[in-house]
Amino acid sequence: MNPADNSPLWIRGARVIDPSAKRDETKGDVFALDGKFVDQLSSADQAKARIIDGTGLVVARALST
Repeated sequence: MNPADNSPLWIRGARVIDPSAKRDETKGDVFALDGKFVDQLSSADQAKARIIDGTGLVVARALST
């Protein structure tokens, strides 16, 4: 993966942990656009998103402050 690549990113089906949002999902999706996490991608961005199969992966926000 190229860190300079700002194409939309869609991580599908990962365990998503975000304590600040009280989110702990066993099969959640995470989206990023222009290097930043976003709540959703537009239909156009979804169509061109780089998709990562998150099965067996954990996506977590910083777990300590």
